[in-house]
Amino acid sequence: MYIRSVKQKSILMEKAKQLFGTTDSFRAAGFLLPDGELLDFGTKDGDYRIKPYDEIAKIFDKKIENPSLAFTKLGAIKIVDFGFELVIAPTFEQKVRLNQFLAEYRDQYGQAHGTILNGEGKRVCTEEYNSKIYRIEFWNRFNKGLDQRGLL
Repeated sequence: MYIRSVKQKSILMEKAKQLFGTTDSFRAAGFLLPDGELLDFGTKDGDYRIKPYDEIAKIFDKKIENPSLAFTKLGAIKIVDFGFELVIAPTFEQKVRLNQFLAEYRDQYGQAHGTILNGEGKRVCTEEYNSKIYRIEFWNRFNKGLDQRGLL
């Protein structure tokens, strides 16, 4: 699947918001969109994520192999247990939300992590954020991984 235009990507992101709604809870979120909104994949009460990631396939017009990876290739960031996964560099809005995510998870659970995937969904690198690492150090290391992939 190859989406050519910014307009096509924007239409798919809006369709995802209409189908799933948004949330302010990272625990209930499935994906972080380029505009900083979190897609609601949670319970009715928003306590935690229950929908499988591949439900994102509903936004595409045709059947797609590995729809959650296809969605991340469009710029969405997958919110996973104690971390996030991305294929392309985050937008400014996403980075603001990811900083909130990192702080919340480090404070509540002692750690969080960010993972860079290649276009086939294979892990390129993972950086951990915990009480021993300053956020600036996390982003410096993470950005180095993005730069090595040619994404910065």
